[in-house]
Amino acid sequence: MFSALLGRRVPTGRRPAGIPRAVLAWALVPVLVLLVVWQQASVDRLSVRLEKEKNRTRQLESQVNALSLEASRLSSLGQVESRATRELGMVRPSTDQVVDLVFTPDHGGRPGFGSLVTEANAGTRTPGTSH
Repeated sequence: MFSALLGRRVPTGRRPAGIPRAVLAWALVPVLVLLVVWQQASVDRLSVRLEKEKNRTRQLESQVNALSLEASRLSSLGQVESRATRELGMVRPSTDQVVDLVFTPDHGGRPGFGSLVTEANAGTRTPGTSH
C-alpha cells in the first residue's frame, strides 16, 4: 500500500528501515537510562533508611536490656523492703499483729470459702505454729 504511494516496490515480508526505528531507539535509550538512574537512586535511598532503622533497632534493644535489668533490680524482695522502710516508713509487723486466714473446704469437700476462720475464733498466731 505504501509502496504505491512512494513509487517504489518493497519486497513482501520486509519493512523499510529508516527514520521510525532510529527515532524509537533515540527516544527509548534516554528513557531506559532515566529508569536505571531512578532505580539506583531508590536503592540508595532505601539503603540509607535501612541503616538508620538498624541503628534505631540496636538502640531500642539496648534500652530494653537496661530497663529489664533495672526492673529486676528494683523488684527484688530486699530492694522492695528497703524502699518500703526508707521511703514509706513501713515496719515489719510483730507476731501478735499477724492474722492467719484459713479457708476450709465447702460442703462438697472442695477448697473454697466454706467457712473462714479468723482471729476471733482461731486465736492469735504464735511463732512456730500454724492453723
